[in-house]
Amino acid sequence: MRSIQTRFPHPKSRSWTRLHPNGKSEARIDHILINGKWLNSIRNVRAYNIVELNSDHRIVSAKLSVSLRAPKQNKSKRIKFDWNKLKTNSVLQAQFNIELQNRYEILRNVNTDHGIQTKYDNFITSIQDTTVKLIGKTTRKKRKNWASTTTIDLLEKRNSAKSKFKQQPSRENKKHWHILKNQLDESYNNDKINFLEDKLEQLKQAMVSNHLRTTWSLTDEISEKRTSYSTSKIKRKCGTKINSTNDLMHEWKTYFEE
Repeated sequence: MRSIQTRFPHPKSRSWTRLHPNGKSEARIDHILINGKWLNSIRNVRAYNIVELNSDHRIVSAKLSVSLRAPKQNKSKRIKFDWNKLKTNSVLQAQFNIELQNRYEILRNVNTDHGIQTKYDNFITSIQDTTVKLIGKTTRKKRKNWASTTTIDLLEKRNSAKSKFKQQPSRENKKHWHILKNQLDESYNNDKINFLEDKLEQLKQAMVSNHLRTTWSLTDEISEKRTSYSTSKIKRKCGTKINSTNDLMHEWKTYFEE
């Protein structure tokens, strides 16, 4: 809770809240407290003597203005369906056609208006209902974790060794912790190299197949425009590390020319 009188300076005639029994001394001892959440909603605070209270205290009032935010609504009403299920599954295709025809016939019999717009609305509604029932919405694909199970196991062992050293400090525990740490770093670097090499192979296949969208997506991902992969983890064929983007681009060029 915070006092808000000091945020609004006023003349002494509007600030004092209590008059001493001697009729001369004035003091500001009455305060209004407010939760810090609403502090910026206060517009003014002052004391008044226009109301006779038969007391040595004056009325202290605050003026506030509250702006309530309406919850943001998702404007996107488009529903994405997993149409890939319908491409290769012949059984699902037959079920979809039968279900669509049945739903369209029901809507056509219910609606007496046989205008073009009504037929179109019935057709769209039938497709949407059938798709929701048989196909379903698309699910967001989870990004594959490129760290191997060996790296994950080493991470758990490293964390356990670190905790043990913190609880029981000794040279042996510290040495064991650092050994696991070095093994984890090496395994992590190898996994990252394998991951990037796999991305390069995917990029090569996308270029051969003339899939431009996939090619640009992989190029942005590898060139760190969308993710933060370090070029220092990539090595040349001779085993030396690549420490600059220009060297990396040259290595790609050599890779695709072979």
